[in-house]
Amino acid sequence: MTVSTEAQGMAFTGGRTTFGEPDVRADTLADRAEFLTARLTPVSCRSCGTEVLVRKNSEQHTSIQWTSDPASSCPRYADEVARGGNTALLDTCIELSESIATAVAEGAIPVGREDCSQVRTVQHEEGT
Repeated sequence: MTVSTEAQGMAFTGGRTTFGEPDVRADTLADRAEFLTARLTPVSCRSCGTEVLVRKNSEQHTSIQWTSDPASSCPRYADEVARGGNTALLDTCIELSESIATAVAEGAIPVGREDCSQVRTVQHEEGT
C-alpha cells in the first residue's frame, strides 16, 4: 500500500516528477528562500546612491544582490560597458565596497549569524 505524501504529513509545492510525485518539498523551498533572502540589508552607495542588498556571513564573505541593473545605476559599471568590457567580471566598485565597509563599521550590517534579530529580512515574492 502506498501512503500519499500528504498523509505522511509532508507538504509539497512545485511541479511533479514523471511518476506523479511532488518534486520539491516545502521545507526545501523555505531553505532556498532563507539562503537567498535572509539577513539581506539595504545599503546605498555613498558616491552614486545605487542601492544593493548585502549579507555578511563573515568578515571575509560579503554577498551583494543588485536591486537594479548595475550598468544603468553605477557609473563604474557604466564605464566598463562603454569600454566594451564584461560587467560580469566586476566584483563591485571601490565606492560601493567602501560604503558597505562603513555600514558594517557602523553596525548597520551584522557579521555572521549573531544578533540578526534587528535586521530587516527581504521577503521573496513569487516571480521575482
